[in-house]
Amino acid sequence: MIVTGLALILVNMLGFVLGISLVGENYEYLGDSIPGYSYPVQDTSALQDMLGQPLTNFDLESVNNAIFESIIHSDERKIHMYENWLLWLGGIFYEPLSRTQNPRRIVLGGGGLCSEVSAVVNSIARLNGFETRFVALNGHVVSEIRTENGWRVVDSDYGVTYPVGLEVLEEVEGAPLMRQLLKNRGFNEGTIDWYIQLFQSSADNTVTEVDVAFSPRLYAIELSAEWFKWIIPIILIFLGFISSKRHIMYKFSDCLTSRTSGD
Repeated sequence: MIVTGLALILVNMLGFVLGISLVGENYEYLGDSIPGYSYPVQDTSALQDMLGQPLTNFDLESVNNAIFESIIHSDERKIHMYENWLLWLGGIFYEPLSRTQNPRRIVLGGGGLCSEVSAVVNSIARLNGFETRFVALNGHVVSEIRTENGWRVVDSDYGVTYPVGLEVLEEVEGAPLMRQLLKNRGFNEGTIDWYIQLFQSSADNTVTEVDVAFSPRLYAIELSAEWFKWIIPIILIFLGFISSKRHIMYKFSDCLTSRTSGD
């Protein structure tokens, strides 16, 4: 147990040395690749600063653009063993545990899916005093952020910031706005048609409570695992030490008994 505990602590320490695993190091610059969505346009340093403290002048569109241009659309970003061996091990048996909802970890990784980049924009907006929520569209996730002009839909995965809320985009008159903004980003007509259908098949659209994680249960597990990845090896070392001490005491007692019997 002592060896196992020490090995796990070594893995934890290795995480500090190696840092966060980046995704998409070998980008394919294809003819129809979309800057920001397919490959990064800027590094994540600006986003790291945004997650650290409130902005002097918060501009939702600028923040969303920075997220889109820094974090590529990718499902490759998984938690590695040296980041959190407990979540890595759990992810072998239950895949969602291998993904992260931690905004800072998402940013440092440089890649994520729609719910993950939505977590980043929501976190930055909350830090600047705005209420946020997630909108699940049965195949896609976006954010809604309450501004002084009401709720606004923000899609950090597709890099668009809408001047209106979900209710408008669910109606027929919301289609031209979505089409124009997505076309400006370079998405093709097939993707745009699919996207509009996601919003306007509103029967399966769901909105989370204000200022909560997309999956509160998984987020709570992730936060707990950051503590338990240290607690468990310490307990193993302690139990191993107690067990070894008892074993030595038993050996010593047996030795004394044997010598006494011999006398």
